[in-house]
Amino acid sequence: MPKFREEAQKAQQQVRVMPRVEIIANAGQYARDKEKGLSLIYNALMAHAGGIIFSLWGDPAQVLPEDWLIEFKKLADTSGIDFIGEPWTIEDIKQFERIKVKRYKVGYEDIIDLDLLDAIRVTSKPVLLSVGVATYSEIELALKILRPQDDCATVTILHKAFDYSGANYCAILDLKEEFGLKFNCQVGLESDVAEWQCDLVALAYGIGVIEKDGKLLSSGDFTTCVRRAEQALDYRKFFTDSEIQLRRDRDE
Repeated sequence: MPKFREEAQKAQQQVRVMPRVEIIANAGQYARDKEKGLSLIYNALMAHAGGIIFSLWGDPAQVLPEDWLIEFKKLADTSGIDFIGEPWTIEDIKQFERIKVKRYKVGYEDIIDLDLLDAIRVTSKPVLLSVGVATYSEIELALKILRPQDDCATVTILHKAFDYSGANYCAILDLKEEFGLKFNCQVGLESDVAEWQCDLVALAYGIGVIEKDGKLLSSGDFTTCVRRAEQALDYRKFFTDSEIQLRRDRDE
């Protein structure tokens, strides 16, 4: 029996487990306005996002009041969405710890801030690590600081796509080979690409996370397209129900 047919028949008898990417919204600078910050959490809920990122920036003029953060965190918890903190300073981490954030995001500008990385390590919280324009040696050093035991199962490296012309989604495969195997970390995508249909390409590379600007998730269309694309992906060749019927029709 040809190998394809044999493997396809085996696949028919197994439960297909679809890859499922976690969608994460980034509140970004829009959260400088309290009502906009709350609306972005509602947008994330409508988009079935698993988390939303709030940044404290570091500019005293842009620091979010703690009572806002508490309100944002409460709404996120009620909505079943992880409140993810993106600190710029060690003081930011202390503030995030006071409101008990569940995860941290390290922006691509801060991957070389070793003191910040070490302070995040102390929290033992899962980390989203944007590698942006970092070199491989800078990424490796960051991982070793975040997880000195070389087990980065709770760290997700995010390939940064600034725009579609330079998105280079294939770099995800390179990151998986270089760091996924050695450090046991996941690899995901942080995308600023407005033409978000391009991001669907990255699904074929087995990413675990897609982070998007919260405003781009407002309609829920992005998440819907991601879920449909996932249904079209599988790691094995198999016969669908319609193909089985076509085979029967052919063989009659």
